[in-house]
Amino acid sequence: MKKLIFPFIAFLIFLDLFTKNLAQKFLQDWNFDLIFWMKFMLKFNEWIAFSIPITWILQVLLSFILLWFLVFYVVKNWDLNRKLEIFSISLIVWWALWNLYERVFIWKVTDFISIFSWFPTFNLADSFVFIWVCLALIIELKNDEKLKK
Repeated sequence: MKKLIFPFIAFLIFLDLFTKNLAQKFLQDWNFDLIFWMKFMLKFNEWIAFSIPITWILQVLLSFILLWFLVFYVVKNWDLNRKLEIFSISLIVWWALWNLYERVFIWKVTDFISIFSWFPTFNLADSFVFIWVCLALIIELKNDEKLKK
């Protein structure tokens, strides 16, 4: 599993960058309606998750705190029998690092997926993190059930 994590993360970062570049190239002047509740539209998000407006320095500080918490959790709970959970948390850590890179060096994140008019626009990386967080929570809940039995 360890041998696969870095190529897997590299592929997902490539996919994220590739789709963001496609969005910047083709969605500059128009939106693409995929289905009635979902469309592709280019937005640059200078804020934190869900477009919550906070200062840049606070974003970086919160990112470091989140990274520290996640790394601490992985180190504290490292157990070879919990590979899938550690894998999902590791992916979240890597994605937090990638997001921190975008915040520090680019100062904004390219978002291009819009679902429903009231929901913030997001990108593939946001989708990946959502999936990994759900996976980690499901695994944690199953582990708690096993401990109670």
